[in-house]
Amino acid sequence: MADAEDLEFKREVAAADPKGKQELAKDICASANHIGSALVIGLTDAKGVPTKVTGIDLADAHLRHVKQGIGSGTAPQVRYETYPSATPTIPAGASSFLRCRAAPTGPTP
Repeated sequence: MADAEDLEFKREVAAADPKGKQELAKDICASANHIGSALVIGLTDAKGVPTKVTGIDLADAHLRHVKQGIGSGTAPQVRYETYPSATPTIPAGASSFLRCRAAPTGPTP
């Protein structure tokens, strides 16, 4: 499976720092302004194809930073859900799946 119009892989999301929150908000707004998408965090990719599980921090503090980054960085606020990912090739807790829905009115970062 490769990056597509509605799927993106990211090694990490630095949602704890202001620049990382701003970058996350831009990615989420771009998705919501289009057709919505899935963002898989914790995987590196080459030419859009996942190549390595890097792992991410799924602690409550990190998830709160993600929520704050999206909530404070988008207007109107984008609806999304997060899920820990686990497949036969991705261990539980190594990645996170963030699903963003298309917004009826375009949010801006």
